[in-house]
Amino acid sequence: MQPGPIGSTRLIPEGPAPPRPPERLRPAESTEATSRTSEMRILISQVSVDSSAGLITAEEIRTRISEHVRQVFERAGIAFEEMSAEEAAARVAPGGYWSAESTAQRILDFVAAYANGEPERAQLLREAVETGFAEAEEAFGGDLPEISYRTIDLVRDGLDRLLAPRVDASV
Repeated sequence: MQPGPIGSTRLIPEGPAPPRPPERLRPAESTEATSRTSEMRILISQVSVDSSAGLITAEEIRTRISEHVRQVFERAGIAFEEMSAEEAAARVAPGGYWSAESTAQRILDFVAAYANGEPERAQLLREAVETGFAEAEEAFGGDLPEISYRTIDLVRDGLDRLLAPRVDASV
């Protein structure tokens, strides 16, 4: 793929383009969405260029986008935290906050709060979990990271235990 012009700047593409979420998961065209799109266009147009080559590096783009995302998060009142690859790996490793086990447990805790022992409710909760997972797969182009599949397997096993019909011992 040839670098494409943006104004007088040429971008050096690295890797495949990220997948677009399905239409129903895209934000509605609103003033806010339009404003964010405009902000991103302005950000890209203001990126400094290496005057000797007329090229911008992927690292320069990453830095600018990271700063833009930080500002968007701050305006929304959401904490933004940068971390190294090692820190991110530790968070998804067994025992980490975003590990398959920890994430599955949070999902199961949420489901348990809505379970009431009724078979109809159990079926509704199972379907909600499966629908959410299917929508995540679709939003990411059909394939999720391997950790997502480990997580859903743990959730399914947990749902089997959590939503299993109870035998009333008093009868």
